[in-house]
Amino acid sequence: MSDSLVSIICDVYNHGPFLRNALDGFIMQQVDFPIEILVHDDASTDNSAEIIRDYEAKYPHLIKPIYETENQYHKLTFNFHGPKENTLPFAKVMTTGQTR
Repeated sequence: MSDSLVSIICDVYNHGPFLRNALDGFIMQQVDFPIEILVHDDASTDNSAEIIRDYEAKYPHLIKPIYETENQYHKLTFNFHGPKENTLPFAKVMTTGQTR
């Protein structure tokens, strides 16, 4: 078993219709190493934050939410992908020590 923690980063903005499927897909993975699911809600105006709270309550050992009250994408203050990219993937997997 590896000591590395794998972080799944899920950027969310108004993904309510798709979010449960994405989170279920992350959670159902059978792995022999520790994982965490960082879910960043960028001030969604739909039910995304409510869905994240539901999953946070059900899977507190996996789901690590970050809730914004003001959209950060346009500020580039919380962008895992760097300021040069203009599109965000729905999720990105990073291992401990990886910077991008």
